[in-house]
Amino acid sequence: MLCDVTHFPGLDRWQAERIVMQGLWTSTDDPASQILIEGSDVQEIYGGARMSRLFAQIAPRCEDAPNVGPVMIQTDPESRERFCYLIEDVSEDWLELIYFGNPNPLVYWR
Repeated sequence: MLCDVTHFPGLDRWQAERIVMQGLWTSTDDPASQILIEGSDVQEIYGGARMSRLFAQIAPRCEDAPNVGPVMIQTDPESRERFCYLIEDVSEDWLELIYFGNPNPLVYWR
């Protein structure tokens, strides 16, 4: 459990992306599929039911992936399995992620 946070202004080069990504997002492909991003937690929701909860971080790139970024790396806290997504686009009402290994983008709106 996180007990303390220290903010170092100017040291988080993805601060703007991290801030705008916060909140509830709905899939453009399947409105029953949503993700809720709160801090570094990503809660997957389907049909209103909470599914897996993952820890997310934004990084310059993923291991074993093309040298592009920024990326969002999601880690399952139980299995430690990691999932890497290119942050293709993010704005106040649009989020587009590309899972490495799948050419179809995951597009969300709010």
